[in-house]
Amino acid sequence: AGTCNNGVCVSSGVGCVSVCTSGAKQCSGNDYQVCGDYNLDSCTEWGTATACSSGETCLSGECVIEITSCGVTLNQANKKYVLTQDLIGIGGFTPCIVINADGVILDGNNRNIIGGGGGVQVINLASPPNGVIIENLIIPSTTYYGIFFSGCNNNIIQNNEILSGQLFGISLNSVSGCGNNQIINNRVENILQGGISLNSANGNTIDNNNVINNPGIGIILTNSINNNFNNNYVCVSGFVDFNCDATSATNSYSGNTFDNENLCGISRASNSVICP
Repeated sequence: AGTCNNGVCVSSGVGCVSVCTSGAKQCSGNDYQVCGDYNLDSCTEWGTATACSSGETCLSGECVIEITSCGVTLNQANKKYVLTQDLIGIGGFTPCIVINADGVILDGNNRNIIGGGGGVQVINLASPPNGVIIENLIIPSTTYYGIFFSGCNNNIIQNNEILSGQLFGISLNSVSGCGNNQIINNRVENILQGGISLNSANGNTIDNNNVINNPGIGIILTNSINNNFNNNYVCVSGFVDFNCDATSATNSYSGNTFDNENLCGISRASNSVICP
């Protein structure tokens, strides 16, 4: 028995078996397939293979661009780049990876950028990139910044580990504003000057970060207002856990754990007890 769908007789699904979850993706060589009910029999099957674009590789059902060395610039908008091996830093103040296009996703794939130099710099002086995602990256040591944005709106920095460095672990900087960014679920420790730095960055969300054992400052705000800090663990800083200049007094703090602050005006009533 069957049913009529738009004038076409199709099977009712009796006796058919779904072979995949609708919406799931898989690679077939360097092509990808999407699961769905393409023959309208109420059961799912893999769709027609679609080729990835030139220069892309299919990984886990997605077309991505592989990164296998430092010294690269990610300049293709709305593309996903993935580290497929650990990278060796360039040294000095040179970043390993530069991003200068909108919508770039950089997936560290839990790989490392090891050795000296900077980690990731997001910069385009003519048009600061928007909609960038940096995630799952491990930077054991940097002689510059871990992740540095120069001009930034609507970006996400999540699930990264920056474990040692000279300047700042994660830094948002702009002379004309840097807003609506999310810094979430990162681990930043043993950074000489500061774990997380906001400079002329307004209206951002900084949530659930572990910022510990930094010889200088845990989180530093310069000329930055209307940011929301929620459930961050900021402890064992050499100088102070939260530090604000006189132009950064208007920010929101809730559920954070810290020992001390300077000029930020953080209420103990809405934040956690001091560090254990």
